[in-house]
This record gives sequence, C-alpha cells and structure tokens, in this order.
Amino acid sequence: MLSFNLLSFAVAVLISHGGGGVWGAIGGGGILVLIGIAWKIHRDCGEKTGGRGEFRVPCVPFLPCVAIFINWYLISQLELAGLALLVVYMGGIVVYYFLSPNRVPQSEEVIGGGRVESDAKELLSSFARSDDDELDVPNADDIEMTTM
Repeated sequence: MLSFNLLSFAVAVLISHGGGGVWGAIGGGGILVLIGIAWKIHRDCGEKTGGRGEFRVPCVPFLPCVAIFINWYLISQLELAGLALLVVYMGGIVVYYFLSPNRVPQSEEVIGGGRVESDAKELLSSFARSDDDELDVPNADDIEMTTM
C-alpha cells in the first residue's frame, strides 16, 4: 500500500502540474501501473477472506484505491505554502497524539469505567415485562456482563 500511495502522489503531481505532452504520457503510464498494483493487491489479498459466515465487501481494493488516488490528486493541486501548512498540521497532530499525557486506551475508557455495562442493564430492564406477558425476559441484575 505504501508503494501505491507514493506512486499515486507522483502520478497526481505529473497530471496536475505536468501540462501534457511527455509528462502527460508518463502520468498515463503511471495510472496503468497503479491499476496493476491494485490488481496485485486484489489477487494477493482478495480471496483469503469471505469464507462461510464472514462478511465480504464488493469492489475492494479497487474503490478504496480510486479514493486514495483522488485524495492525492486533490492534495497535489495545493500550492507549496498550502502543502507546507498541511505537513505542519499533520505533524502537530501526530506529536500531540503520541505525547498527550491524558491518553487512555479506548478499551479501558469505555468498558473499564462500567459505562457499557450499566447502559446495557438499563436497556434490558426497560424491556422487562410483567409476569402476565407471554415472553420470559430475564432480570437485568441476573445477567453477568463480561469485558473484553
């Protein structure tokens, strides 16, 4: 995928700033190479999933590859100052993510805090029926909640 992303950016720069002629032909050849990479990804990874009981998604990896190329094409149309600001902004986000002192793994924040368990018990108790109803719904306090 890294090669697909790098080549997508190079081809997008050639197409948007090349002007045509030789650069346009090189950009067209680059698009053919991108299609070949997407086909290789499909051939290597596409048939290993989707067995019985598994979910398969149509148009993978072709549709995501088209979306990646379109995003790189739009980014390649930025001026140099805009591209520099984008790099600084993304770098700041990465630094903030890794150096943030309040970073808590999501699994501990949601499940460890008991929020999911209490919400599930409230939901089950709201659906509880009286003894006269035909359905036998267990009491929400009798259900043991497990965490991942």
